[in-house]
Order: sequence, then structure tokens, then C-alpha cells
Amino acid sequence: VYTLGMVKSQEGVRREIYLRAGGPNHKEVHYTPIQIYPDDLLKVEVGPTRELGKASLTPLKIEIPKGSRPANHMGSDEADFGQITLETGDPETPELRILVRFAVEG
Repeated sequence: VYTLGMVKSQEGVRREIYLRAGGPNHKEVHYTPIQIYPDDLLKVEVGPTRELGKASLTPLKIEIPKGSRPANHMGSDEADFGQITLETGDPETPELRILVRFAVEG
């Protein structure tokens, strides 16, 4: 679960996290967004992957744009959270799901 916290609509927020892939398939791993919820609030951008020896590192930018509508995805149950699902290209773990806790105040 990645927590963005409270976001003011008039400010928005942009964060960058890094996805690390290791193991024998790390060079084949690539991330493609296949589902974003709610897609009118969460914007996702996958950056270029860098090789780091026996691992790879990929930046993932997560944004709630300025002017977004009020919303509450801070609940205590994962059904309340936002969600980013990425295809990985890895046969052992074909999808990566990131739950996102946040609220937008107007």
C-alpha cells in the first residue's frame, strides 16, 4: 500500500517511486499500466528502466492533478483504496498491483 495522504485539489500532488526487479528474469521485466482506479484522479507514468547489475530499477510517477474532484480513498479496507495494476512481462509474476491510499479535499 502506497500512501499519498491528504491532497488539496487546488495543489495536486506528484510522487515518484521506484520498482526494483531482481532474479533471472529482471532484464525482461517491463511495466505497462493495464488498470488504474479511479482513472480520473490517478495518473501514472512509467519511466525508463535502468540495469543495476543483477537487478533493474524503473521509476513510476503517480500524480493527482490540480483541480481534481474531492474523493476519499483512505479507508481501512483495500476495497476503499485506489489501485494501479501493471503488467510486468515476467512469467512468474505477470501483474503487479499497487494499492494507493489518498483523499482529495476541495
